[in-house]
Amino acid sequence: MKLILSLFLLFNILFCSAQIKSAKLQASGLTCAMCSRAVYKALMQIPSVDKIEVNIQSSTYSINFKKGADVNPDDLSKAVMAAGFSISNLSLICNFSSMEIENGSQVQLNNKSFHFLNPQKHMINGETQITLIDKPFLTQKEFKKYTQNNQLNCLQSGLKSDKVSREYHVTII
Repeated sequence: MKLILSLFLLFNILFCSAQIKSAKLQASGLTCAMCSRAVYKALMQIPSVDKIEVNIQSSTYSINFKKGADVNPDDLSKAVMAAGFSISNLSLICNFSSMEIENGSQVQLNNKSFHFLNPQKHMINGETQITLIDKPFLTQKEFKKYTQNNQLNCLQSGLKSDKVSREYHVTII
């Protein structure tokens, strides 16, 4: 019985350490406070969102997610687009537990696949900010910067080689 309880607690600790805690989103195309309010209201409609702090001058949104929520970056993109704007930068703040990553490493966070595109090995532990580099989460200029020397088909489509499963491409800046 103690062994089962210990395994259950260990699983919960590992699951929590892979939790996406928050996001930093920068929207583009906003020209006034009403635009900023429209994006705010759209983001607050996402079930996983708990709280948002807005900086109108920089068009940035610090988003806190509900504990244990199923965070989906595509939901953020869809909400901003539904408000009539686009994302120019999206970073996720995640908890990692002593994980070594390098170019091509893939990890699962909230049952989502994240593919790291980093030139060097990194040891990540604790709260770490990862930046999404897929098309819906960057300006066209920034997207080209990441794709010009990369031949991955999945980077263009956001789909794994099975052409069905979603894969997010990220980097640590």
